[in-house]
Amino acid sequence: MDKCKTIRVWWCDEFQSWGVSWYDNDDMPVGESEWYYSKVNAVDMARAYRDSGRCEKLEIGTRR
Repeated sequence: MDKCKTIRVWWCDEFQSWGVSWYDNDDMPVGESEWYYSKVNAVDMARAYRDSGRCEKLEIGTRR
């Protein structure tokens, strides 16, 4: 994936994992989500992507 508007880290009850998903300017998903067992790993990957300049906004969710 080259660029996105928003990258989100979110908890998925169904997979019992943290998802990392990318969204375009219209808040439509871009590509496939990536899955992580650990929130730390998901956040680290999302921050690295944002810090590379390929994404404008990072949203980190919480587990419900």
